[in-house]
This record gives sequence, structure tokens and C-alpha cells, in this order.
Amino acid sequence: MPLIPVNRDEIVPGRPLPWSAYNKHGRLLLRKGYVIETRRQLDALIERGIFHLSHDEFTARQARLEAEAMKNTPFGIIERLRERLAGLFERDHFTRDFVIEIVSIGRELQRACAIDEDAALATLFVMREGRYTVVHPVDTAVFCEVVMKYMPWAEQARLPVLAACLTMNLGMNELQEELYVQRGLPSAEQRKAIMEHPRVSHRLLEEAGVASTVWLDAVLCHHEHLDGSGYPDGLSGDRIPISARILSAGDLYCAKVAGRGYRRGIPPDRAMREIYLAGGRRFEEKIAATAVKRMGVYPPGLFVRLENGEVGVVTRRGDKAHCPVVAAVVDPVGAPYDEPRMRDTEKEGFAVSRVASRLDARTDFDLRVLWGPNAASASLNR
Repeated sequence: MPLIPVNRDEIVPGRPLPWSAYNKHGRLLLRKGYVIETRRQLDALIERGIFHLSHDEFTARQARLEAEAMKNTPFGIIERLRERLAGLFERDHFTRDFVIEIVSIGRELQRACAIDEDAALATLFVMREGRYTVVHPVDTAVFCEVVMKYMPWAEQARLPVLAACLTMNLGMNELQEELYVQRGLPSAEQRKAIMEHPRVSHRLLEEAGVASTVWLDAVLCHHEHLDGSGYPDGLSGDRIPISARILSAGDLYCAKVAGRGYRRGIPPDRAMREIYLAGGRRFEEKIAATAVKRMGVYPPGLFVRLENGEVGVVTRRGDKAHCPVVAAVVDPVGAPYDEPRMRDTEKEGFAVSRVASRLDARTDFDLRVLWGPNAASASLNR
């Protein structure tokens, strides 16, 4: 690798090294930030010969290290799960190994949420790229995992519901991709297919060997409504499995924030308000209340504007649904900060005033670093 000799005047005793130092063979001697205390220590190092990386090599190495570090974060895990799910959906028919893979993806999704629940929720807003038929079911599964965990459901009991989230639209994947980009409302033929897709998905899963009634019933009934206004069978009340009612809430929320070609997505605070209003009609109020409490009105990954004029990214949910922790990235006059500044929105002057957009933030840095291994640990409201 390209190494550049270090000159004596590039290092000041008592100050942190601005880069990592290597010997002539490329072996790491001192990490960036290490402090050489005395001139004698410095002289001894210079005499031995120390080097640092060229700018290009340093940048490339940093990128490799960051990519490696991200692999075991919720972002890296969920990105891989999406790829696996996309591959499964490409199959001409679904067999027992498809079922095993879906369960495996569900377990990995639970692991991602256990590592950092806020980061897992942030993937709903930070990782929007990809096919809707893959992104939407994974988003819905993350939502349901968080809500079920605090209802509370045991980890093993949550798994078939997550499998149902991942396969709820198996019978209309191609149509769903069409609808996502279609500018006009669904045609009569498309509406008929939409009304039938729970039955088609249920049948495909049965043929693939799914034996779990929780999984199958959740898929079949996830568009049934508590008041009897849903489909395909117009079931009501307790005739609708609780698993399907939870899945219905996740499906509704994630579809609302994502939008369609013929319908723009709505801000998460409005989507959560619709979840709350649907309580008692589409699913019981307990599910709606748990969703609001656990997701928050302003979930992680969302851009917001604060009362003081700053724009930031929600990084953590707060004790109150409308008071998250925010990493401010733009100052009140619109200039980006050198480093994010952490804000507790319960404090005076830092309350969230409205949902913002990435354009308001005027930044193109990788938002995932706000939850990554080297995430800033600045004190709140400094």
C-alpha cells in the first residue's frame, strides 16, 4: 500500500496523531489519536522510520472499515435480508426450502432489532432504495416485531407473525410492483386481484408446506377489519386472529409512509395518527396505543425541524412519543454543523416543530453513521 514517510514537523508532542502510523512494512504502530508525549519519543520513532497512508489509500481503507463495521448493524443485516427475500421471490414455485428460508429471515430480523431497535426502525426511512415488494414486507416485519415485543409476545411466538409479514402479498408480488409506479388508480381487474390476494397467498403457502396456523391465518386475514368492513370474507371481531390484526397495523403504517405512484406517502406523524384513529375500527385500540408508544410520533430516521430552527435526524425514541432524541445537522440559519449536535426535544427550545425533508437538511452524508459503531456520543443539548 502507498506509504508516505512522516516528517518530524508533522507531529507535535502532546497532541493526538492526525492519522495512524505504520512501519515500512505496513504494520500498524500507532492508531490515529494516540498522543506522543515527549520529543525524545518522537525522535526515536522518526529514527526507526514511521509512515502514514496516502490520502487516497486512507480514504479507501476507511470506506472498507466502515463497510465491514456496518455488516453486523441492523442496517447491514436488513440489507442482506432484503437481498435474500428478493431471491426467494424470483422463484417459479415455492417449496419447503422456501418456508425454511422465510423463518430464517424472520430470526435474523429479530436479531437486528435486538442489537439496536432504534437503528432497525430507522431502516424504514433511511433505506428506501429497492423493490417495493421486498422493502415493504421487511419494513412491516420490523414494525410488528417492535409492537409485539411490548404487548408483550414471547420471541418464539412472534416468529410466525414475522413470517406472515414477509409473505402476506406472495400472491400479488408482480401486481404490487405495477401499482407502486402506476400513476392512475387500480383498474377493475386489478382491484379484483387485490381482493383475492390474501386467499392466493394463503394457498401458495399451504402448497409450500407451511403448517403454522398463526402464519397462515395472519396472511389470510390481514385485510379483515374489526368492524367487518375488510376483505376477503368480511370477518369481524374475535373471528379475526390477533396476529392478523397486528399485521394489519404494520401493513397500514408502512404503506402510508411509502405511498404509491398514484398516492404520495404521508409523514410518519400523520400515519401514526391514522393508526390511532383506526383503533377500534380496523384493529383494537390496544394495538394502536402500543404502536404509538413504541414507534413514537417521530420515529428514528426521520428528518425534523426544531423550534430553534435547526434541522436534524431522529436517532432515538424518547420517554414520550412526541419527544425523541435528535441529531441536529443544520444550524438555525441553514449552515451544516461540522458534527451532529444531540438534542433532547423535551428541553425548552428543542421541541420538534414539524417533519422536515432531506432537502431541508442540505446534507448528503450517510445517515447510517448516526447509529453505527462509531456513532457520535456527544452530550445532549451541548
